[in-house]
Amino acid sequence: MKQFTSYLIHDFAGFNGSTTQNSPCLFSSILDVHSFNGTSRWCDLYKRYQGQFPVAVVWSISNSSCEEAKLNRTTYACRSRNSYRLQPYRGYTCSCNDAYEGNPYIEDGCNAKGATRIRNILMIISGSVGGSVLVCTAILALWRILEKRNLQNRKKKFYRKNLDLLRKEQSSTDEIVTERMKIYELDELEKATNYFDKTRVVGGGGHGKVYKGILSDQRVVAIKMPKITNESELRQFVNEVFLLSQTNHRNVVKLMGCCLQTEVPLLVFEFISGGTLSDHLRNHEQFSPLSFEDRLRIAYEVARALSYIYSEASITIFHRDVKSSNILLDERNTAKLADFGASRAVTCDKNSITTIVQGTYGYLDPEYHQTGRLTNKSDVYSFGVILAELLTGKLVVPYEKDNDEVRNIVMDFIASLTDNSLLEILDPLVLKEAKEEILQKIARLIERCLKLYGNERPTMKDVEEELKAMRAKKPNVDPNSLEGTASIDTRLDHGVNSLEGTASIHTCFEIEANSLGGTASFHTCFDIEANSLEETALIDSSM
Repeated sequence: MKQFTSYLIHDFAGFNGSTTQNSPCLFSSILDVHSFNGTSRWCDLYKRYQGQFPVAVVWSISNSSCEEAKLNRTTYACRSRNSYRLQPYRGYTCSCNDAYEGNPYIEDGCNAKGATRIRNILMIISGSVGGSVLVCTAILALWRILEKRNLQNRKKKFYRKNLDLLRKEQSSTDEIVTERMKIYELDELEKATNYFDKTRVVGGGGHGKVYKGILSDQRVVAIKMPKITNESELRQFVNEVFLLSQTNHRNVVKLMGCCLQTEVPLLVFEFISGGTLSDHLRNHEQFSPLSFEDRLRIAYEVARALSYIYSEASITIFHRDVKSSNILLDERNTAKLADFGASRAVTCDKNSITTIVQGTYGYLDPEYHQTGRLTNKSDVYSFGVILAELLTGKLVVPYEKDNDEVRNIVMDFIASLTDNSLLEILDPLVLKEAKEEILQKIARLIERCLKLYGNERPTMKDVEEELKAMRAKKPNVDPNSLEGTASIDTRLDHGVNSLEGTASIHTCFEIEANSLGGTASFHTCFDIEANSLEETALIDSSM
């Protein structure tokens, strides 16, 4: 209804009021019945509501009575089971039963009081949670996008910084380094190590960790992750990348590549599974004791590696941290010189440089320690300590004797030569297997390597040649006078430098035959050096 019209009749039967025709109380209005109190005066109502009266509409369904409507279930409006009928005027309306609330005109619309409220609350909570989840999902997706972008930016930043450091080390362009090794993506190394899982750690110490990794082509590698605390250590690590990129020798651990996308480069090496020389000399629970023949061969291989980095590599390298824990052994106990972080490169015409003293106590050249002058004889001293370790099996670190005197392996070894008590400090296995003649030669070589002054020590090339000659002689005696026997020892040693196009091969055959008629022994060695660029070869054979 949009409007209504009412008529006021002033004179009608039974009206005795004194109100005049102009009285403000003469009005009519549609009014909510509950708003009208029979005792109220019309003028009071007008003032109370300021001429705006509350109106309520009373409605009903059809004109049928409740009984009539209930007969037709199709049109019957009270659908909910918990509803009933009201018949205020004409027709009827529906309402929920006591203790129920809701909508009686729909199926199951009337629910127990409180359930609807809880349901509404749950709906509100669900809606809020759903909205929150959507918001959180959107924020998380945005965060991931930003994090991925930041990660890519950090990778680019680290790559440029590390490449600049490499350029400074080699005073050239990046092509020299990148041509000689592979540059790995960080993602590939993360997958290879199961994101650097702690169960993949196979070595390391205070300067970092070494992880075992399996590349996508199934090659097993060792990935070195440094623990860098200052700029100096960072430069050492970059220095190792540069130096190892210049080497290629069977007795120097092979650098397969590096990753420059981290704050400090990750180095990828060939995986050496046999542990360190130090492990083999002392951890006899995990490793079998090395025979004297193996020890002599390992000494020769380390000497070859040191001789190579001095004179045959692309640049001259002073290792500066030669020790038994930096010599790795593969599954055949072949020696691999490792850890070039402290090494220094020098020009070919220099035999020494002045630098901050660095190395491992016990192996450190005393002349270098006193003067800071690193020479091509400094590593010779450290190698002499390793030779003493191989013969004695003793620790290099100092120890106290009964009279509180501090001693170390070098002091004990030199003293044993002075008072002719060498046999007392040797490893029992060495004493059992080695000829005394060979032991005396090695002992004198060690004595020369451990001279206090570098100019009194032999060169690394001289050491290599002496050990090679010792290996040419059978290191032990295997008498058998009753039966004819023959023993053959064949070993093939390779040294290849792909950068200079050179190769050297050394092979020795040792044959000893015993029979009733006499004994004969034969030894033959072949040294082959080839230069593929000049197409020349030199073969030296001796019998």
